[in-house]
Amino acid sequence: MRTSWMLTAVAALGAAVMACGGQEGDSPGLVSSGALATAASGYVGCYTDTATRALPTRLAASNSTVENCVAAAQARRFAYAGLQYGGECWAGNKLGFRLVSNTQCNMRCSANTAEICGGSWRNSIYSTTPTPTPTPAPT
Repeated sequence: MRTSWMLTAVAALGAAVMACGGQEGDSPGLVSSGALATAASGYVGCYTDTATRALPTRLAASNSTVENCVAAAQARRFAYAGLQYGGECWAGNKLGFRLVSNTQCNMRCSANTAEICGGSWRNSIYSTTPTPTPTPAPT
């Protein structure tokens, strides 16, 4: 089941964040360095952005989550969705300008502080192509 797989992945992600120095009750603003809070599937990386925009179509000015930004980009048939500055949602068909360390995408999403929504001129980019659910091996 896809849902149970995602719940397992989210639980593992939470454990990884805690292992990297994150703590329950951390401030909902910036994430401590080394804590990588990314979606379980579809995450491509943290990319730079400029005023000319790597992902040129703004789908939401604020309050996006990873899930609703990716869904909005999928609905409009974009290849990529990007979250920036705590909740802006951007979309396009080409990746961002330059891949950088995940620690540069360090702002929690204002609509869901368990998720990361890029940073200042940094996009957390996700592929909108669904990841196939693994088929169990026959027993």
